[in-house]
Amino acid sequence: MARHVVALASVLERQSKAGLSLTASKCSFATTRLEYLGHELDSDGIRPMESLVKSVREFPVSEDVKRFVHLAGFYRRFIASFGTKAAPLTVLLRKSSKWEWGEKQQTAFEGLKRELMVRPLLTYPDFSKPFKLVTDASIVGLGAALMQDQGRGDQPIAYASKVNSPTEA
Repeated sequence: MARHVVALASVLERQSKAGLSLTASKCSFATTRLEYLGHELDSDGIRPMESLVKSVREFPVSEDVKRFVHLAGFYRRFIASFGTKAAPLTVLLRKSSKWEWGEKQQTAFEGLKRELMVRPLLTYPDFSKPFKLVTDASIVGLGAALMQDQGRGDQPIAYASKVNSPTEA
C-alpha cells in the first residue's frame, strides 16, 4: 500500500504541474480492479469488459455483419488469428463480394462469439524475462502472438493478425 501511495503522489504531482485536473467522481484509488475504455484491468492482466462481451454474445445472427465485425474487432488483440477467423465475414464487406451467408460465415460468427465469451486474459509483460514471438501465415492471412512464461507456461501478452487482400494472397 505504501508503494501505491508514493506512486499516486508522483502521478498527481506531475498531473498538477502539467495543468491537468481530475474529476473526483471519475477517479479510483487503492482498488484491485478497474474498468477502462471497454477493458477490465486487474493484477492478473487485461480482459474484455463483461458488459461489452454480453453485446457480442447477444448479437443476432447475420443481422448486420459490418457492425458485428467492428464490435468483435474491437477485441481482436485478445483472439489469436482474429483476421483469419473473421475472414469469412469480412469478405462479405467488400464491394465486389456477393452476399452469401453460408456455413463458413455461420461457423466464423459462432467461433468469434465463443472465443470472446470466455473473456480471454492478456497478461502484463515482465520486461525482466524473455519474450516469445509466435508467427503464422497462410493464403488467407497473417498472425502473431507475443507470449511470455511468467511461471505458468507461455501466456499471451498480445495477438495481432491481418487478412490478406486478393493481391497479397
